[in-house]
Amino acid sequence: MKKKHSKNKSGFSLIEVMVAALLLAVLAIGGAAVLSHAGSNIQVIGNKQIALERARTKLEWLHNFDYQVLRATAVAGAPSVVSTNETHNGVTFTIITTNRLVSTGGILDVFSGGTSDNEYIELSARATYRNAAEAVLLHAIKTIEP
Repeated sequence: MKKKHSKNKSGFSLIEVMVAALLLAVLAIGGAAVLSHAGSNIQVIGNKQIALERARTKLEWLHNFDYQVLRATAVAGAPSVVSTNETHNGVTFTIITTNRLVSTGGILDVFSGGTSDNEYIELSARATYRNAAEAVLLHAIKTIEP
């Protein structure tokens, strides 16, 4: 008696294995690209957070000065500017603080009772990193305390 050969073979053909390997390679490359992009975004967000913290700290430092001291250093139309550089994890942050005397011409009298001579000090802190296009800017206003 002759044995009958079955036409159903078990296992995968070489073409099927090659297609599966190619698909796996494409997915692996795509996954690596996504992880790389996410890593660089985390660094950018971290730098922005550091810049924001540095600007906030400088603005609070400036805001703690007495109004008359700030007024003495600020002249209308020519703001007082102080620039400092700080390095964190190899990235240089430039923090520029500005205080400028602003005359309101009586506008504050209408809305908030104003100040004795209708003026206020505009405070700002700008922190830049890597290049001038990447920056955070914070503003505050200081008036004469009643």
